[in-house]
Amino acid sequence: MKKHIDALIFDFGGVLTLPQDPGCLKTMAELCGVTAGKFREAYITDRLALDRGDMEVGEYYERILGFLADDGKPAPGDGTIPRLLELDLYSWARENTEMAAFVRRLKAGGYPLGLLSNMPSYFLPKLQALMPAFRLFDAEVFSCDAGLVKPEPAIYLKALEALGAAVQ
Repeated sequence: MKKHIDALIFDFGGVLTLPQDPGCLKTMAELCGVTAGKFREAYITDRLALDRGDMEVGEYYERILGFLADDGKPAPGDGTIPRLLELDLYSWARENTEMAAFVRRLKAGGYPLGLLSNMPSYFLPKLQALMPAFRLFDAEVFSCDAGLVKPEPAIYLKALEALGAAVQ
């Protein structure tokens, strides 16, 4: 028995794009004067709050720097947060060309396509401008707009609803 496909939903980071660039993470860690592992720990601590929209981007990076603060280490310079923002943004902006080609074939085949992603509001318009593949989707649901993050079930339901897909 052949099953009908109501819609296909794709993630942004690690699917439509390559996984986060480890070189950018390493550079962010170096800017903060810590190991990549220590930086990663600080980076993920509040990331879902940022992605959900519970926290502004400046506060997020201030919290990272606070988490990494050490009494014997000088505070990073004034240009640190803008540089972290830039590196963070570009760390997610490497298109997965094979997946983008696959999505284009699906689009040409008439399949309803959705994009669902945890995404900070600061990054969203910038990544949409950088990544042409954003224009392939019939519906997009982003955590910063929905006030929800993956893996919360409600965000998946929101994506299905945005595509008019049957929810069972």
